[in-house]
Amino acid sequence: MSDQTKRIVERFKQAGGYVIGPRGLETPGGKNLTLQEGAAYWMGASSSPQMIVVTKVTDDTIKYKAYPFNGGERQIERWIGADLIEKGTRTRLKTYGRHMDPGLKRSLESLLRGGKGRKEKIDDYKPVQILARPAEEFAGQDLWRAAEEYGGVGGIEIDGVEHYQIDGSKRQAEKMKSDRRFKVVKVTDRKPRD
Repeated sequence: MSDQTKRIVERFKQAGGYVIGPRGLETPGGKNLTLQEGAAYWMGASSSPQMIVVTKVTDDTIKYKAYPFNGGERQIERWIGADLIEKGTRTRLKTYGRHMDPGLKRSLESLLRGGKGRKEKIDDYKPVQILARPAEEFAGQDLWRAAEEYGGVGGIEIDGVEHYQIDGSKRQAEKMKSDRRFKVVKVTDRKPRD
């Protein structure tokens, strides 16, 4: 960051902090937001914010890890981060809220209101590929839509039996293992898509 940029940012911070929005300079949001260590949020002012888990909060900064959680910890000034987290989380809830895990949705809504949220295990979100087939009692049935409950689905035939290749998370794989409709054949790590 250049010296001139640092001076401009410092001037805005001293004036109470402003962000550039669709209507020019705006006061930042995030005033009621609870920033809780270990909680998941979405961050960003675009239509596709990025999932994060907050790792540390101070009076001045927020440290976090971003999905797929295989990189290092990042840091952002608290007032800017709170604004981006509030915008990103609201966008994610508006766009995908009805498809979210109910516990995560309740946590996000509570955090936006200033309440407490649940702590997330980062490892649960590790990207995996699940290879599954219909359980014996569902043999021959098309379970494609059911498989989509666990991630993005592709199909492959192995020894005359339709198998589903699902790009999901470790948490989804564990949940699928207890779904009586499927027999999970194999779970392997995968590289996330950008």
